[in-house]
Amino acid sequence: MAPTGNVRSFIWNHFLKLEKGKAQCRICMETYSFSRGSTSNLKRHFKLKHRTTHG
Repeated sequence: MAPTGNVRSFIWNHFLKLEKGKAQCRICMETYSFSRGSTSNLKRHFKLKHRTTHG
């Protein structure tokens, strides 16, 4: 499922939105939660795991 609505965060270039409240990293294929549009958890994963190679 592609992101819907007004998607503003750069993080959606690196995550695939799944069912409500879940997103899958396009790099490592791990699944993470987010709530009410907050992408902090996704950004944290990206910064800690992928920033040096994809940032």
